[in-house]
Amino acid sequence: MKKDYSKRHNDGTLKIVAVELLDIEGENLSEQDKKTALSMFKVLEAGKCYSLYEGYTFNKDNIVYDCAKAAPTNLYTYDFPKDNELEINICSIVGGNGSGKSSLIELIMRILNNLSAMVIGEYYCNPKAEHLHYINHLYAKLFIHIGNCVFEIIVKGLKIYVNYYAYDSNKNAFIKSELKHFIPYEEFSTNHGSHKVKTNFEIKDFTQPHKGEVDIEKSLLAHICYTVVTNYSLFSFNTLDYDREYNSIKKEDLIRGKGFKDNYDVYLMKDLKREVDKNEARCWLKGIFHKNDGYQTPIVINPMRVLGNIDVNRENELSEERLMALVFKKDLNGKHFFKEIRGGLKIEAIKIKIDKTKGTSNFAGDENIELGDLDDSVFKQLCKSIIDNVYHIAEINKNLKINHRDVAENYIAYKILKIINNYTSFHSTHLYFSKLKVFDDSENEKVKMFLEKLLEDHTHITAKLWQVISYLKYGYIGKKSVVKIEVYSKNVIDLHLLKYTHEKYHAQRAEELLPPPIFKIDFNLYNKKRNLIPFHTLSSGQKQITYTISSFLYHLINLDSVFKQPKSDTDYKVKERIAYKYVNAIFDEIELYFHPEMQRCFIEDMLNGLKQMKLENIKGIQIMFATHSPFILSDIPKTNILFLDKEETETVAKEANREDMKTFGANIHAMLKSSFFLKNGTIGSYTEKIIREIVTKINLYKAWERKDYLEMNRITSQNKFLSRDKKMLSKFNENTTDETIDSIINWKFIISMLNLIEEPVFLSMLIKYIPKKYKEYVDVNPQ
Repeated sequence: MKKDYSKRHNDGTLKIVAVELLDIEGENLSEQDKKTALSMFKVLEAGKCYSLYEGYTFNKDNIVYDCAKAAPTNLYTYDFPKDNELEINICSIVGGNGSGKSSLIELIMRILNNLSAMVIGEYYCNPKAEHLHYINHLYAKLFIHIGNCVFEIIVKGLKIYVNYYAYDSNKNAFIKSELKHFIPYEEFSTNHGSHKVKTNFEIKDFTQPHKGEVDIEKSLLAHICYTVVTNYSLFSFNTLDYDREYNSIKKEDLIRGKGFKDNYDVYLMKDLKREVDKNEARCWLKGIFHKNDGYQTPIVINPMRVLGNIDVNRENELSEERLMALVFKKDLNGKHFFKEIRGGLKIEAIKIKIDKTKGTSNFAGDENIELGDLDDSVFKQLCKSIIDNVYHIAEINKNLKINHRDVAENYIAYKILKIINNYTSFHSTHLYFSKLKVFDDSENEKVKMFLEKLLEDHTHITAKLWQVISYLKYGYIGKKSVVKIEVYSKNVIDLHLLKYTHEKYHAQRAEELLPPPIFKIDFNLYNKKRNLIPFHTLSSGQKQITYTISSFLYHLINLDSVFKQPKSDTDYKVKERIAYKYVNAIFDEIELYFHPEMQRCFIEDMLNGLKQMKLENIKGIQIMFATHSPFILSDIPKTNILFLDKEETETVAKEANREDMKTFGANIHAMLKSSFFLKNGTIGSYTEKIIREIVTKINLYKAWERKDYLEMNRITSQNKFLSRDKKMLSKFNENTTDETIDSIINWKFIISMLNLIEEPVFLSMLIKYIPKKYKEYVDVNPQ
């Protein structure tokens, strides 16, 4: 009977299906380059394909798909609201330390990095963003299942090939299309090729087979997925550990030299005084850390690191901003679904205080503005024109009594100038403003025309700007220092979105009606006893789980908002930005900081957040875990798990057979033995050693009772710990006394240890062999 693929997958399917490490033996590489290529594989095997999902068989011209082996499509969305058509897939890589989990994730990152560098180029795509670095000696494939097709991205040194497989329901397979596109790599040069920023991507429809070639270079990035990698381990993603993969100094100097000449905020290599800074500047990881590129490069690492170090205070600030965007979110039943934090705490209100540093009028020399040598009087006239035009366009009543109006107005001017400086889309406007010599009516008219178009932008880029405009327009925050979530949400967000969305220049999203950034915010939490708990006093685990989930959901909101960008026209020369419909989240070592209960609930907590998200444009999400946690694995079927095992005596990790594993809903101890390869059981190693000594001593005593001296000497020779006793220097024979045996066995120690053991079945087995005179000292009913 023909299998019905449509019941298994739809247009929202996103799966990173497999990673294949290419055999480099036939490649024309020097010995040094071979070492570099193999160093990226680490313990993974060259020539092997590692599948993260069961059911895919990779052949030369097709990929056979056995949907019977796949998990149900609605496994993670069966209880989602009917109008939430998001498809979610969850997979995992599991194995011991050093088994290749993180190595596989890094290979995925490298492939996506190289594809991005090939298409976007290695020059700066935004004044405040790092540039990408192509990794020269990477040899690997990536298979991505999207909707009804599979993309095969092949990186072979300086060449990238992209193949396309379309699903054929009659053959239950993905058939290689006529599409085969080779993307040539161009070494960075200041006069051609890779320094050109290519952002005018035409988004093609890849859900059906195509005849002839498709311009993959212009559409692939928009179509595949945006990947967010999260890893809070202290020792991960340190750029100084990737020295084999650095750009050459000459190449980095060329890129930075052009950036400096184009007035970008970059240091020349000669101005980087420390060797470690020069090394980090040449590392590919530097280009994909959290950056201000408007979600264009399709991969980002969180949190940001400099020389391997995380700025914890900055992460706290960012995380609180992201949390703010979520606490006011409502589900379809009108409830705030992100108010509750594990541990019985609820965010019920926010405490606000004016932050005058956010609205100073003295920001002409700010590094986020960079208007060159603009005359001070011209700068002031430009700022006044911006403020006056925003009032006019957004129809703000200047007579409305507003607290801190001056701070809000200064922030508007600052934010708009920062936007045009930070994003290449507005580069021509920034260039025009920076060259102003005088400011007259014609310049004011140009400012007006620009702002009329800018205020049609309702993406994440303008969210904070709209927050301040909404605050000035409606005066919804009075003198109260504490604002209740429920009250603010009902009286401000709900009312304004219902009443004013028909207006052209009005907040269109809930995020644009949040308390503006001119205020410092603190969260008021209450426990079940109604005690006030300051947010900063939460445990590291409570903060971490809140920040981790809120950060990912925040990125989803922003990615979804990119679709709300205004279209380009002749008067508003802004390049259209890439908008992603598919999002891949990778959580490496997610169990860090988390109590087992938090690990057990993590996937459900994440899904509860996704369930209530009103994402209008994102179709599919994949969540990938590299984990040691059986509690995470208990929520993932083994069909969606890659099991890696590496013996101490072996140099290469092996892929274990899924059929032998137990995960989804499995007993934790059974899972630890099978899925986590605990061949020696789940008892602590030190306790196991003590128990082995007790069993050995009991066996020695049993042999003594039988007067089996040969067996006693055998036991002693095979167990070195017994020879710790000087009395064991001589052999057992008929002259050995009861006192000697009791001294060697040390019943007092054995009984004290047995009284600690809390496994009743195991304890009862050991007690059987204890001499009667000692049994009364053993607690046979451990609590």
